[in-house]
Amino acid sequence: MGGSKSKSAVESLSKQVTNIASSVTQDCIVNVTQTQSVSMRNTGLQLWGTSSVKQATAVSSKCFQDSNKQNIIQNQIFAAVKNAAAAEGVGVLSAIGGSQAAADTKLASLITNNVTMSNIQNEYNSIMQDQVIDARNSGVQIAHDIDISQGSSVFASAIMQVLEKHEITNALTASVDQQTSAKTSNPLDFIANIVGNVAGAISDSFIAIGAIVICVLGAIIYLVIGGGASVVSDDNETTDEVPEATQEEELPPSTTTRT
Repeated sequence: MGGSKSKSAVESLSKQVTNIASSVTQDCIVNVTQTQSVSMRNTGLQLWGTSSVKQATAVSSKCFQDSNKQNIIQNQIFAAVKNAAAAEGVGVLSAIGGSQAAADTKLASLITNNVTMSNIQNEYNSIMQDQVIDARNSGVQIAHDIDISQGSSVFASAIMQVLEKHEITNALTASVDQQTSAKTSNPLDFIANIVGNVAGAISDSFIAIGAIVICVLGAIIYLVIGGGASVVSDDNETTDEVPEATQEEELPPSTTTRT
């Protein structure tokens, strides 16, 4: 059973596939009025919340013969898988390739060879005939908001089953699980990070206190030494002025001799 992140990735992919199916089939939907019942066969999956529906629309056969639509679906599925992985912080599908280029090449090959209109039609017809949704990715919630009464929704379900059968969904979930496992492989790292952060905070506090003490001591020294020098300087100036005035007052009178 996949982890919560891999489940989230598959749900994201499923929603994107629903949008892709709706866009691709919008010009080949036909109305039908056949009442049908649905028997859901799955392994721990919640697919749809109803077991009896009335089919309102279907996808016409011309859609399954359109090679241009197949190309559109393949390109958009490729982007959807990568987007679903990126949403969970996975940049490389490591389960199918060790590098970005290798993983992308492998993913493109899987999609090109398997996500074909022929395979989608086979799954679509199986769902419409047997009214059975058979998903194999145990424990993953897929397309829980899809209404099987709509042809595009059945088409989306058919695409998801193709992705399931040909290991494309598995490549996504395995890659997400691998990265999640790598991040949590050493639980002591979390404790070490906490201790390191606390120690850093304490160290910063001591540095700040030391800086304050130095500033206070500097201010005291400045007041003692700087203030004293100013007083001495004032006294010296006063002393210099007094003798100067005294010398002027004590100058002897002129002794010019009269003849």
